[in-house]
Amino acid sequence: MISLAKLFIMHGAKTTILATPTCTSLLHDQINQLRHSGHVINLLLLSSSEKGDENLTSPELSSGFFGEMERLWEPFDLVLKEHQPNCVVTDMYLPWTQEISSKNSVPRLVFHTMGFFPLCVIETLDNHVTNGCVCVDNEEERVTVHGLPHILEMTKSQLHDSVFTRNEFSVFMESVRESELRSDGAIVNTFYELEPQYVDHYRSKMGRRAWHVGPLPLINLPSLKQANYHERIMAW
Repeated sequence: MISLAKLFIMHGAKTTILATPTCTSLLHDQINQLRHSGHVINLLLLSSSEKGDENLTSPELSSGFFGEMERLWEPFDLVLKEHQPNCVVTDMYLPWTQEISSKNSVPRLVFHTMGFFPLCVIETLDNHVTNGCVCVDNEEERVTVHGLPHILEMTKSQLHDSVFTRNEFSVFMESVRESELRSDGAIVNTFYELEPQYVDHYRSKMGRRAWHVGPLPLINLPSLKQANYHERIMAW
C-alpha cells in the first residue's frame, strides 16, 4: 500500500495513509524518506479500545484477523467525516470499509495485490465449483474451470476447503466479493502486457471496472527514472 501511496504522490495527489499503531514502525522510515524528498504525505493512526490489531501469524488465522479489523469501523468512520477525502483505497480484505465509505458519500476503490488471472480464477471457481455445483471425491481428481480464456484444470488438493464446504472463510470471502461489486472499481497491481487476455476478460466479460497500475515494486528502485516509470506503470 505504501508503494501505491507513492504513485499517487508522484501524480500530485494529496495522500494520507491510515494505519493501526502496530504498523507505525513499518511505515516510519518510508514516510520520512518521502518527506525528506519534498513530498507531502500524511499518516493517521486508527486506534481502537478493542483487541483487533495484532499481527497475522498464519493463513489459518486470516478470516479471524480481518474480522477483528472490523472493530476499526468507528475510527474509520470518524476520519471520513472529519477529513472528507475525495476517494479512499482499501484492501480487498476490508469489505466493511465499503459500507462506511458509501454512508459518507466517499468513493471507494478496492486494492488487489494479486493480478487479473487469479481474480478471474477465483470468480469462476465461485460460479462453477462452489456450493456443490461440482462433486469431487478423489484428492487428485481434476476439476475443469470453465469460462476462462484458457482451459484450466485443478485437483481437489489444490483447492481451498471452502470451495466445497461453506465455512467461516467462505462466508468472509462472500462479503469480500459483494463489497467489490458495490465499490467504484478496483486497482490491480499488475501490467497489461503480462496478462492481456485476463485484463480484458475481467473488464469486458465479468463487467468489472478496474485499472492496472503495476508492477508497483518498480517504484522503489532508486535507479529508475520517474518519467520512465510513469510510462511503464500508468496504463489506465
